[in-house]
Amino acid sequence: MIYAICFQDDLIFYTPLQGDLDSISLILALSIFYKRIISNFDAATKFTNRVFKYSEAVSVQLGTYELTTGERNKMTRVILQYQELLAKYSIEIDLFDYLETKELLRKIKAFKARVNENNG
Repeated sequence: MIYAICFQDDLIFYTPLQGDLDSISLILALSIFYKRIISNFDAATKFTNRVFKYSEAVSVQLGTYELTTGERNKMTRVILQYQELLAKYSIEIDLFDYLETKELLRKIKAFKARVNENNG
């Protein structure tokens, strides 16, 4: 019985998001892309920037792969384009700092409330 009450409370809490399932799917995809790709690109570019700045290296070997200045620049462009996309829609990177999907949904609900407050 307690589980049913908790489930009902969750259902009521998330009801305002029902009309935004497409947007939520896109935000979820953006967050997965951030966690799996962008954060790794960001770390790799920061590391290679230091290596190239403080040594005479022309590439950094990652296993059998060599990361060159040109490839680092391509990764930097991807990061900048991603940040521009987030800025265009006023999405803060903190939105993607979550462990469980329900945390993301809570953040999206708060984000939606802020957007509605600013527009209304």
